[in-house]
Amino acid sequence: MVAAIIVLVIELQGSLAVKKTLLGATQLVHPTSNYTSNLIVFYVLDILDKTAIVNTNSSDITYVYIDVHDTLKYTFNSTQCNDPLIGDRIYSRKYLEKLLPKVLIFTPDLSMTSVAQIIIDCSYTGRLLQDTTALMLHFINENATTITTLFLQTIQMNRITKRLSLTCGMATLSSIELTTLSIDENSLLLTSQTAAYTHVVGIDFPYVIPAFELILLLELDELTANGMWQGVIATTNEPILLG
Repeated sequence: MVAAIIVLVIELQGSLAVKKTLLGATQLVHPTSNYTSNLIVFYVLDILDKTAIVNTNSSDITYVYIDVHDTLKYTFNSTQCNDPLIGDRIYSRKYLEKLLPKVLIFTPDLSMTSVAQIIIDCSYTGRLLQDTTALMLHFINENATTITTLFLQTIQMNRITKRLSLTCGMATLSSIELTTLSIDENSLLLTSQTAAYTHVVGIDFPYVIPAFELILLLELDELTANGMWQGVIATTNEPILLG
């Protein structure tokens, strides 16, 4: 009887831990998925104007949490957002130092050694809604010439040949040269550079933090009947479905 109670307690604790990990996936779905990240625009413009300084002489990565301010365009902090939320654990330096090296391990054009600054926009809608299945970050490179946006989403993966269905983290990265940026009358950032995207997946994320593998998405404008993307894992050519 005692053993049965212990097993029950362990199961309950495990279930609670999983729910905490997937906070956002277990909440009510917000009516829109049009998430925005508004303050990064002003921060990037200040980098271009050299009123925001990126320390390119240090081997340590700087973390910058930009947040709203009553009178200024934004304010910033080196440790957290002004009004911390429960889901902010995925934006903590402690967590990101575990996650990001695994996400960037196989990305061809970006690595942790090339990152000078990691920017967390505290006004990002996904953060405000506590959607921890949709993480967004921005990186400035060591020469302060390029900004990279990382969007990491927890989704379903079907490994067709293995007949497995599981969760994964799919990270999409896109880099832009800062000199190609301009702003329009609606305060939207524009670029003359053609967008290019890199996709990596971490199998069984967020239950574990695995090494994320480079994938190739096929026929982006043609989804499967149940609305999934078709792709392959680059190193093995294994076919996968994502959605």
